[in-house]
Amino acid sequence: MTSAGKESGETSDMEVVLGGLASLNDEIEWFKSEGSKWGVDFSTVVAQKANQEYSREALVEAEDVLVRVLEHEVAFWEMSRGGQ
Repeated sequence: MTSAGKESGETSDMEVVLGGLASLNDEIEWFKSEGSKWGVDFSTVVAQKANQEYSREALVEAEDVLVRVLEHEVAFWEMSRGGQ
């Protein structure tokens, strides 16, 4: 990721993504810490069917939104380059 940012010259975007990943890692570590306090072993927890279905639907919706956002970003990028 960092090399892609260097190649494109846009390091601020990579910094945002990497910052988000660092925050996500902190949150995962917090859940692990809290789980151990309550005696929860996350490797043995089985997701309920309703949660799996909800998560699957949310991921599909998020993917659709991401595709639309990327399409718009590409269009704006092309316009900024004079339609080349």
